[in-house]
Amino acid sequence: MKYRVNLANNLVMLFPDLSSTVFLHSSSALTIKDIAARVGVPHLLLVGGLIDSTLLQPDDKVEQDADIVLLGPVAGG
Repeated sequence: MKYRVNLANNLVMLFPDLSSTVFLHSSSALTIKDIAARVGVPHLLLVGGLIDSTLLQPDDKVEQDADIVLLGPVAGG
């Protein structure tokens, strides 16, 4: 699988040292949570991911090549 991973602006602000776009390759399907971990986003700050305007939960697998936007929390709490 080939994944182009983009961080939403709120994650870029939380993690300024991370690249806002990362390319990943995997021999098997990864979950949104796995993808986030590989780019350096802790699972506690992961809300989910977007692929083609479809919201995926952290445990959802991405079974095909995709452009993914990782979403962080909207507000603190």
